[in-house]
This record gives sequence, C-alpha cells and structure tokens, in this order.
Amino acid sequence: MDPGDAKESGISLRRSPDATEETTISYHAATHQIVLATTRSSLSPDAGGGIYQDVLKLNPGEPLRLTVFLDGSVVEVFANGRICLTGRIYPTKSDSRGVGIFAKEDGARLRSLDAYELKAISPNRLSA
Repeated sequence: MDPGDAKESGISLRRSPDATEETTISYHAATHQIVLATTRSSLSPDAGGGIYQDVLKLNPGEPLRLTVFLDGSVVEVFANGRICLTGRIYPTKSDSRGVGIFAKEDGARLRSLDAYELKAISPNRLSA
C-alpha cells in the first residue's frame, strides 16, 4: 500500500459484514506508527483486546508492505521487514471472515493484495 497523503491507512481483518467485529492494522503517517488494534476483535467482554504499536518510519516513496498471518486466535504482522506485532483475537460471530481496506483522507493507494489459505499438516507427516 502506498500511504500517500492519508493521515491513516490500513486493512481490517476478520471483519463482520456489519463491522461490529474487526481487527485493524493501520499506519499513522504523522507519528510513523504501525498499529495492530484488537479492541473491536470480539463482542465478548471476556476477550479483552489491546493496541500494539511500534515506530515504522517509511522512507520517501517507500510503500507499506505487510505480511499478516492468522492462525487460530493469533495475528502476526510483519511490516516492511523491520517491525513485528503480535496479538490474540477471539471473534464471536461466525461471519467475521471479511477483509477491508481503509484510508482517512485521500491519497492512499492499494498496490496489491495476495491472500493464501494454509493447510494443516498431519502430525504424522512431521515425524522423521
């Protein structure tokens, strides 16, 4: 993603159609922060949620490159090969499966998006 002049841009994961549940990964240009927000990842009051963030100063013209792994309740975000954020999510809605892109203010542009589903390997195949 090219953040351009957008104040904030990013992706939402495990998003329900009505957006009551979602996990967001965003880049805040003014503070150079990459943020994983799990505060709206679940409707359950017991699920908790949090904000995980770190500084990611993009060089002029450098796009935001995210590699995201969702494995059960774990979300791992790798940003530009320099930052890693990890959080836990517990969506309660069976339809919390969507993905969305967002930007606050104009200027952000999605360059590409690839999604892959990993298949589980039987424990028997792992033994030597």
